[in-house]
Amino acid sequence: MSGYLPRIVDSVLRADLSAFAGVLMTGARGVGKTRTALELANSTLRLDQVNDRSLVEADPVGAISGREPPLLIDEWQIAPEVLRAVKLDVDSRREPGRFIVTGSARNDLLTDVWPTTGRLIRLRLRGLVGRERFGSASKASLFDRWDDADERFTVPPDPLDLRRRFTRWASSTACPPGARTAATACTRSGPSGTSRTRGWPRPSPV
Repeated sequence: MSGYLPRIVDSVLRADLSAFAGVLMTGARGVGKTRTALELANSTLRLDQVNDRSLVEADPVGAISGREPPLLIDEWQIAPEVLRAVKLDVDSRREPGRFIVTGSARNDLLTDVWPTTGRLIRLRLRGLVGRERFGSASKASLFDRWDDADERFTVPPDPLDLRRRFTRWASSTACPPGARTAATACTRSGPSGTSRTRGWPRPSPV
């Protein structure tokens, strides 16, 4: 798909699919689970869409059968019975690279996830970090580059400008939608020209 920002986790997902029957990808809402999985999936079941959800609810085993792997099953928690169908399929054929299953991080607390135990490997996806946001996902991390004069990040001469630019960037990437709005509202100049960035989580700079 076009317009995709390569992620650090891409190579991990490929490696996991080459070794395991499937991957259970978790992470907070809006971090890019579905978009990342679509880069490798050859077929999809989007359970937040009525037609796909109806297929799974009527016949979970039939809904996942005959689809080209890897099959992306998106938002599994909407129709949890699909995991039992995945269990049966994996138990019948232990071939790698069959499924990519996505769901929000909070769904790890649900007992419905038990059928994937020992069958799908878990992969946690987090928000975009700096080198992903600027198209350098394959480069070494900031800390690995710290002693390299050619690769080290440089600090602009105006620290205040840096804070404002960082706030605008941060509020457009790793923060969930509600926090982005709050961050944007808090970029107004405070007393003596200071910049206020309260009330939202900072993404990793690496």
